[in-house]
Amino acid sequence: ILRRTAFASMTTADASMTAAAGAGVPHLHVTDEGKNAVAIVCRLCGCKILTPGNAVYESKIFELPLRKGQGAATESHMWRVQGMMTFYNIGFTHGVEDRKFITCADCEQEVLGVTFHSDPETIWVAAERVKYLVPADDAATAAAAADTGAGAPPSLS
Repeated sequence: ILRRTAFASMTTADASMTAAAGAGVPHLHVTDEGKNAVAIVCRLCGCKILTPGNAVYESKIFELPLRKGQGAATESHMWRVQGMMTFYNIGFTHGVEDRKFITCADCEQEVLGVTFHSDPETIWVAAERVKYLVPADDAATAAAAADTGAGAPPSLS
């Protein structure tokens, strides 16, 4: 069962609090505007889900199913995405009660978030169920890549 917290429309003050809350969780890579600073990918297969700047961090509480037969977990760090066409790649389940769950379109191994029939354009992605594609920027990685003749690949964090 999924629990959704009540929320009102976001004001400028709310946006500031959202950005500040996301900034308190450094591994989420949140910009000053509260948006995702880097690409978001599936933590299991690496499939790109969102490009930078297409989701807004919000502290919302949802109960999301884990893998099949493993129960559910409470998620409180969420990315809000407006519209399914904003995603680079995503899959949706069939409707369950008043919602649809989202999953990686490539591996379909776990629930990554949810959308509600009452507001189908707003899609919530659990920030702790994805990884972040961070460009390698330290000198050691660049030097190692130069030694092999290859460009430094981005790293998953």
